[in-house]
Amino acid sequence: MRSGGRQKIKKKVCIIQSRSGSTRLPGKILLPICGKPMLWHLIERVKRCKLIEQIVVAIPLHDESYRSIYKVTDECGINLFPYRGKTADLVSRHLAAAKKFDADTIIRIPGDNPLIESSEVDRIIEYQGHGTTNKFKFLYSNIQNIHDSGYPDGIGAEVYSMELLKWIDDNAKDKEHREHPHKICYEKDMVKTIPCPDDIRRPDLRLDVNIQKDYEFVSSIYEALYPGNYEFGIRDIIAFLDKVKSDKALAAKLSAKPFYKENVLNELFNKVIKK
Repeated sequence: MRSGGRQKIKKKVCIIQSRSGSTRLPGKILLPICGKPMLWHLIERVKRCKLIEQIVVAIPLHDESYRSIYKVTDECGINLFPYRGKTADLVSRHLAAAKKFDADTIIRIPGDNPLIESSEVDRIIEYQGHGTTNKFKFLYSNIQNIHDSGYPDGIGAEVYSMELLKWIDDNAKDKEHREHPHKICYEKDMVKTIPCPDDIRRPDLRLDVNIQKDYEFVSSIYEALYPGNYEFGIRDIIAFLDKVKSDKALAAKLSAKPFYKENVLNELFNKVIKK
């Protein structure tokens, strides 16, 4: 494609959808985790993806935390895209960012998913890339447990072709569909996925951050794993959570033993008295 005599190289662009004005957990993308904003950790994890060629954080132009978000993106060495349109119109925000950075494939990751797994993001990008011409008609996603894929919530991504994003822009008319780019694809059965690897198949596990308890949960994972391995992945997370669960079960069992022993002794005592 030529524009003004300049050849535009189409590429795979990851658009991290962010804003500080969350109603359930205000300013969550800037909340500290192990000394850095949550958004910083997300960006650093996305940077490990081998198939993503550019990363952009797309925010509303008048976001109240613009300066703080810019500081994060600048430190991480990626682009910040301030969108001039309506805050809730995420279809237009993604399309504008995709056009600005010459994307032909758009990898969408919400800004409240600080535990994405780079290898699984690469897998869904690769699957979309191996599709036939139908890849332009489908949304490819492993962002959650879709079609019983088994994925934990919050470790993957959504992959759109530019053609699909334009189609969504033309056909998503009401506010809810403009706010959720994937919604129309689900309604029209236009979503494809891949099976989650067996060793990380945990469809009941939620690793996105929507409320305070989510933030505390994710923070506890980082505090346990990040100091020893800043590139920890989903397998490390599962091993850690399984150990915590096992330790709690053991603690509960041990704490119950004195009560159990006391009951047994009481029963024996009563039997002796009756004799």
